[in-house]
Amino acid sequence: MRKKKMWALAVLVLLGIPILLPAQTGGVDEDALFGGGDGRAAADAGDADAVTDATNTALFQEVKETNLQIDEILLTDDRTVTIGGSYHFDTSADWRWDAGDPPTEAAANTGLTTDLQGRLTLNARPDANTRFYSEIWITYPFSAQSGERTFSDVFYVDELFSDFTVGSAFVRAGKQTMNWGVGYFFSPADVLNRSEIDPEDPNADQEGPAAIRVNVPVGTSNIYAYGILPDDATTPEDIAGAAMVQWLVGGTEVSTGVYGQADQAPAAMVTATGNFGDLSLFTEGMASWGSDRRFVSDDGAGMSVYTDDDTWYPQFTVGGLWNTASDDQRHSLNVTGQYYSNGEGYEDSELVNITNPSVQMLLAGDQLGRNDIMTTVRHYIAGRAAYAWDRLGSVDPGASVLAVANLSDQSGSVQPTVQINAGDSIIVSLGVPFMWGQDGTEYAPRGANWGITLTVSAGGMKF
Repeated sequence: MRKKKMWALAVLVLLGIPILLPAQTGGVDEDALFGGGDGRAAADAGDADAVTDATNTALFQEVKETNLQIDEILLTDDRTVTIGGSYHFDTSADWRWDAGDPPTEAAANTGLTTDLQGRLTLNARPDANTRFYSEIWITYPFSAQSGERTFSDVFYVDELFSDFTVGSAFVRAGKQTMNWGVGYFFSPADVLNRSEIDPEDPNADQEGPAAIRVNVPVGTSNIYAYGILPDDATTPEDIAGAAMVQWLVGGTEVSTGVYGQADQAPAAMVTATGNFGDLSLFTEGMASWGSDRRFVSDDGAGMSVYTDDDTWYPQFTVGGLWNTASDDQRHSLNVTGQYYSNGEGYEDSELVNITNPSVQMLLAGDQLGRNDIMTTVRHYIAGRAAYAWDRLGSVDPGASVLAVANLSDQSGSVQPTVQINAGDSIIVSLGVPFMWGQDGTEYAPRGANWGITLTVSAGGMKF
């Protein structure tokens, strides 16, 4: 039954006419759209040096991106072997106070965290038509004996793939982060990567799967086909398949794609990005026939868990990024905003409130998973504004504010931060995070609270 639905979905997407953003003369400014992100678009385009250090705490990150496709890079880059990477070390002290109504006068909950990690990349080009790329991470603490950390938390391979050509097709084979979606805080169209974007940490790296990707350029358009190997795959039927077409309509880049795997809900997506002066806009739409989530229902006699493979679940997001700078480039401002409509969400958010004893029992009995109670309501918004002042001296100040809100259960978080870059190697930042909402809500699981976070980063670098 799902195979028939998958074919119908593919025909609808690949032959249908998507709703496009207004066209504009000129190409899409991917640097404006993704320059503050985690380098997903750049890494997918084949530039190893473009992978952003997601652990960098700077307000604005220097990202070397490229608009070249894999075929152009393979045929024009004459480097043989390049070793690169990044290093990051910071210590954060955190104080938290209850902000309930009425507020309590209890002593602050304090915490101290250390973030120490290194990334090493190897980019080898045996000849003009082949390439090998690997990226490994080592993170602190280096002991994997505690119950909360395993060996894969200490040492893990983020990407490991090769690029090569087969006729006019360009193939990437191995573990790779996918460029499948254009959202910054939320990306419902991204059904290929193993991890979702964290809206409270949108610059964090995403983990991609082991896969084979085939890219066939057709003029200014690109056709992609994917064969994806899940970690638990044991039979050929476990292999997932996907296809995507990208093309330009004036100054708007449009993508449409389909995804399917046996015993999973088939999905189709459409994305569009466009640049209009200092403003860049992006939108995604995704629809699945059925859902892979487990849902909770309450018939009055108690809660039960069910699945649904016979209903359309649409999801939609739209957002924009505005960048501006002074004529001398010493002052810069970056503002990003996004709205997300989640068709898999509950109308009644109380059904998945984690303070509910029934929900806790379902989680303890493994009838529900943590992913089943994440991003579970209908409407979200998120925004970020960041200002930087390059004084061309030893101290460069800046300020930012990041906010995420669940409009359905009326919870959210906001964190204003001020930052001082003391030279090239020391960054000191002070944040005042605040979370609002009732106990058990998505962004305030322990109720409303506020705090102070002091972070000192030392010796961070890219090479």
